[in-house]
Amino acid sequence: MTVLADVPHLVSPLTYSWPERLGPVVEPGSVVRVPLHGRYVRGWLVSTGDDGERYPGQIKEVQRVVGAGPRPEIVAFCVEVAEQYLCSPVVPLRSASSSTPTKLPARVVERDGGAGEGRGSRFEPFLPELSKQRTLLWVSPDGTLARETLRIVLSVVRSGRSVIVVAPTLERVRELSLVVKQAGLDPLDFRNHWGEIRRSTGPVVVVGGRSSIAASVPHLGAVIVLDGQDRSHRDQRRPYAESSELARLRCELVGAYCVDISVAPRLEMVRSSNLARVAMPSSTPSWARIDVVERTTLEQDSELIARFNPPSLCSSNCASRGGRHASVAVVINRKGFARRVRCRRCHERPLCEDCHVPLIGGGGVALETAERLEALRERSRLRYLQCPSCRRRYPPLCFHCGSPDLQATSKGTTKVAIELEGVLSQPIVDLSRSDSAAFSPGSVVVGTEAVLLGSMTAHRVVFLDFDQLLWGPEVDTTLHAAYLLARASEATVALGGSVMVMTSARDGLVLRCGRRRSLDELYRLERDLRRELELPPYRDFARVRRAEVQELVVEHEHELLEVGIEVIVLNESVLLLAAPTRQTLLVGLTSVFERSILLGMKLEFGLRSP
Repeated sequence: MTVLADVPHLVSPLTYSWPERLGPVVEPGSVVRVPLHGRYVRGWLVSTGDDGERYPGQIKEVQRVVGAGPRPEIVAFCVEVAEQYLCSPVVPLRSASSSTPTKLPARVVERDGGAGEGRGSRFEPFLPELSKQRTLLWVSPDGTLARETLRIVLSVVRSGRSVIVVAPTLERVRELSLVVKQAGLDPLDFRNHWGEIRRSTGPVVVVGGRSSIAASVPHLGAVIVLDGQDRSHRDQRRPYAESSELARLRCELVGAYCVDISVAPRLEMVRSSNLARVAMPSSTPSWARIDVVERTTLEQDSELIARFNPPSLCSSNCASRGGRHASVAVVINRKGFARRVRCRRCHERPLCEDCHVPLIGGGGVALETAERLEALRERSRLRYLQCPSCRRRYPPLCFHCGSPDLQATSKGTTKVAIELEGVLSQPIVDLSRSDSAAFSPGSVVVGTEAVLLGSMTAHRVVFLDFDQLLWGPEVDTTLHAAYLLARASEATVALGGSVMVMTSARDGLVLRCGRRRSLDELYRLERDLRRELELPPYRDFARVRRAEVQELVVEHEHELLEVGIEVIVLNESVLLLAAPTRQTLLVGLTSVFERSILLGMKLEFGLRSP
């Protein structure tokens, strides 16, 4: 029999024999303990073939059985993931297994889906509308997403099969679990109910994050991925997988339905899926009102927010609804002070000599002083300039004319919170700090884009620096900005609120489509642009960061081109590696570079069109 030892650098399983003292051979996927290089390590039983007769006396025995592991079909899924992403099967097997030893299922647990009567009975069966290929439901940002998810879950459970619902954040997992529970079902969490899921034989509903795709559910009927555009679905470590791709791969192996539901899907999803739109009644507003304000100076931001924020705004309405509700949610994608500077005399930005990125101002007193406004004034006195990348410090002088008169041109969440606290004369919640996760209804909150990725609702959402989202150096910047705009609309439309955007591009395409309550024009132009540039979905790509790795890639550009990989320079800090297929991209990288160099690359993969 073969066992895959829990050692990350081992790719192939090892051969062991099964001793008679352990009784009958357990099924594949079980967790065992085996000897390896003078020690005992954990491992997963991959196959139960007997090789003892071929190599008598040369094969070591399995020491003992630790407990239950993933089902045999999950082991095959993890092996397929390892082949697709060129990593060790240990990585996905760890995610698919319980963190604590679980006893082998001596008995099975019969579970009733519970979808016979109750609130779920008013939903029509949805299975005939789906196809075995990948299906995308494009919904409006008005609460339709939870309703359509519940409709598919009920249909799959009534057919006697299990369903997995994958949400991007923990807050949305809890929100969906509550919706499913109110419909008469019993949702299970992948981590907390791992053993119960493993022992079940009837239909179960699993609601969780990206790792729940590998849940050992019996008779899988569908995997539903919510808002696959959300960057929380992307694995930042090897194997750099995405929830949508993992769901598609598992559904192909077991013949289940793969459904993506999103308010603003990626272009790759629209092109490679069976698209279906969900219409809402004309009486229900699909998008919130979007107010565009031209941005002039940073000093006017706080006064502008204060003008649109009566102190008692919707506090009673928010308190009656329960949950996380705010009066105003201010979004800016920079934490702390994050102050970039510019010379008042020559209007030049000081750049780092090594990284060639704009420097930020540093120095000043701590932020936890009693007089916060006085701390802000003290903080505004620059004591040094610092590179945000390499942390190298420079004197607070202009590198071009030598003037010490430097002007701040950006701000972070902490500085915005302090300014608003002085203008509004009320406490401001900075969600970028770990001690401010909870807040009372009707509060004014400040944070990064993570504010919109949870389940919070607000009467008004304010984007302080929308240009940062529109003009970023990433491939999917435009569509990601549209997704955040749709999430802001989804957070405010239930309360009859609005979205305020501060930008210097008043007639931008994203804002124009948002005001028209349709993103079709944006997707059409984005598709034509990518076809002209030969970007995804017409080829696979990987983005490479880290300066030392980029230099190495440029040095081996000719070797990469020979194996079918093209190096595209987007700017000074980002490279694109493009190839006809993902397999060509991964195999080509491994043939040119060593494994240690590949582990240092931060690769973000695109999707391949059919």
